[in-house]
Amino acid sequence: MRDKACSLRNVLAGICFAVLASGCGQETFSILGPFYNAPDPLPAADHGSLIRSESIGNNQGVRSWRLLFHSQDFTGQDIQSSGVLFVPRGQPPAGGWPLISLAHGTSGLPRNCAPSPLPFTSLAWNGETSMWESLASPYVYPLVAGLQGYAVVMADYQGTGTTGPYSYLLGELTGKNVLDAALAAHHLLGDELSSQTFLWGHSQGGQAAGWAAQQASTYAPELELLGSVLLAPAAELSQLLDAVLAEAYGVNQSSAAALVLTAVPGFAENYGLDTKTILSAAGEATQEGVKSVCLGTNLAVFETESALRQYKAADYLRLVDGEVPPRWYRAIEAQNLGQQGASLGAPTLLVNGAVDVVVPPQVTCSYFENTVCPTGDTIEFKIYPGAGHLQLPGAAYPDILAWMENRLEGGAAPTNCGSPPPECRAGS
Repeated sequence: MRDKACSLRNVLAGICFAVLASGCGQETFSILGPFYNAPDPLPAADHGSLIRSESIGNNQGVRSWRLLFHSQDFTGQDIQSSGVLFVPRGQPPAGGWPLISLAHGTSGLPRNCAPSPLPFTSLAWNGETSMWESLASPYVYPLVAGLQGYAVVMADYQGTGTTGPYSYLLGELTGKNVLDAALAAHHLLGDELSSQTFLWGHSQGGQAAGWAAQQASTYAPELELLGSVLLAPAAELSQLLDAVLAEAYGVNQSSAAALVLTAVPGFAENYGLDTKTILSAAGEATQEGVKSVCLGTNLAVFETESALRQYKAADYLRLVDGEVPPRWYRAIEAQNLGQQGASLGAPTLLVNGAVDVVVPPQVTCSYFENTVCPTGDTIEFKIYPGAGHLQLPGAAYPDILAWMENRLEGGAAPTNCGSPPPECRAGS
């Protein structure tokens, strides 16, 4: 057991040094300035209210700000969260710029893995690219700086950027952050923004955007939700974990291990669970590293460990007869979209790549056919041939733009609940 722990720590240390990553231990927080230090205690204010904002200079043809704002935890207690807002230059149209609250995918647990601290600056842990290039540019630049004319706000998620409990894959909490980022943008810019709002998320962000949609009518009724775009969402987290442990649908085991082990600290912290009841000795050896580095380094570590040890995701977990401990499994199930028939509340475009091995289309098919369609929601589901997890946003982008434009123009939203994509039947 000690050899396994040393192996992972040595690999982790080597990769940290080799890529000049954001760092292990205290260096993780070196890029965060005093902007992210919220008042303690927080002054009383409604969720979505601004605590502070600051303009970010850039040469990307957009206006941009960092935002620090009030949000809520699971119990409704006031917490701080942060994010970044991008707005077109020039005069807004009549009624203001329509707003997209963009829920980003997995970035990592450390505070500096958030999009907002350095959105335009190349980061070593991000493969020498910036958050703008890797997360924002595929979506934001054509939307904001191009001809589309949208404002885009991106929540960091509570616990990154700001201090606080981890929130990775905790749907209700990240969904609130996504909505509060939109409210904070309105508090900053007022009439420059329209109440017309889209929610848009990929992977973890798809889960967060879905949870935001489910909560929007009661949590943020001032937003006029025109629709949601969910790209390969972690919509049914428990079924996705089942697929990982069963080695079904060609799921990439090293990526799955990295994501599962990244989720453990937040579930333990928010649900009062003991990590020793879910982690094997190999899993316990990962936790210090997982908390210290961002996603790119984390994935590289688990890929290396998988190659050296031939580990599967299950090898990092303490399972009894192949089953996740009941308390942990109930906490995981609680993140599934569509709990007790919950509605997404507005038209939805759901997309997946046909060869996605992170969120397999078979899992999304199940969500579409067995969970969301029975609620009566208006939802269109498309599967893109040849597209994997990372290729999906580019493959679907033209269709997403056309779908949103149709919502802005008041067109009838399409649905194919009665005739799901043929890949759903082929993969069942």
